[in-house]
Amino acid sequence: MSKISLGERLKKLFGIRNIDESIFDDLEDILIEADVGAAIAVSYVDQLRTIAQKEQSFDAGKAEEIIKRLMANDVKSCNVSLRENQLNIFLVCGVNGVGKTTTIGKLAKYFSTFTDPGRILLSAADTFRAAAIDQLTIWGDRLGMRVIAQAHGSDPGAVVFDTIESAYAKNASVVIIDTSGRMHTKEHLVKELVKIDKIVNGKIKETTQYHRMIVLDATTGQNALRQAEVFQATLGLDSAILSKHDSAAKGGTVIGICREFSIPFSFLGKGEGVGDLVVFDTNEYLESLFV
Repeated sequence: MSKISLGERLKKLFGIRNIDESIFDDLEDILIEADVGAAIAVSYVDQLRTIAQKEQSFDAGKAEEIIKRLMANDVKSCNVSLRENQLNIFLVCGVNGVGKTTTIGKLAKYFSTFTDPGRILLSAADTFRAAAIDQLTIWGDRLGMRVIAQAHGSDPGAVVFDTIESAYAKNASVVIIDTSGRMHTKEHLVKELVKIDKIVNGKIKETTQYHRMIVLDATTGQNALRQAEVFQATLGLDSAILSKHDSAAKGGTVIGICREFSIPFSFLGKGEGVGDLVVFDTNEYLESLFV
């Protein structure tokens, strides 16, 4: 994908040619290359074409303004806040290689600004990959948080069960559950998450907040759309986190995920640092596409 921003490409497209049908064909290609998705790109361009036919003056600035407005109508955000004096449980899922465990560390750091780090529990339910247990333990040591873990290969449901029991016994405020990375094409593996979900729902009290999140890699483009589709259909998701948005990828797939599956985005990973997970802001996200 080109590293030239969407805004720069619009200026180039509208700045050197008269507005005709070919310009809208090229615009569709630009939006698709930005990972917006073919169907959505066609929809946006059709609306833009209709407006352009009615306007006496139409340029890149006008096109950008209209496209941003159309995108803003589709993008959904989710404000994840902690319930005071209650337990807050976050189940984090995603395919292999999206930066899930690292994102959990960043998420834990974010929540530590609202509650005592000692009241945050990290649940090492990714028992398939021994390195994931070690990685989460390192995060726990670094952040001063307890990690509930069992041996490599243990039943992840048992880890989650123990974590929730410990959370209530120790008056924890936050539990973040790390789950095994699994390819969205392996539906039988994805369905294992349903077992964990049932354990959580069977253990929590009525006042407990339970939030299911998926981590999606911005560099994977439209593949992230398919991941969101499968996890939403199988598990049900409350929000998504976009990781690696600091790369050359445009992250336009956010629009398709919001529009097609009604999954809001809660956080955005912008770098490698522990503080580089930020609350997802629709306006800032759209600006990042055009800068």
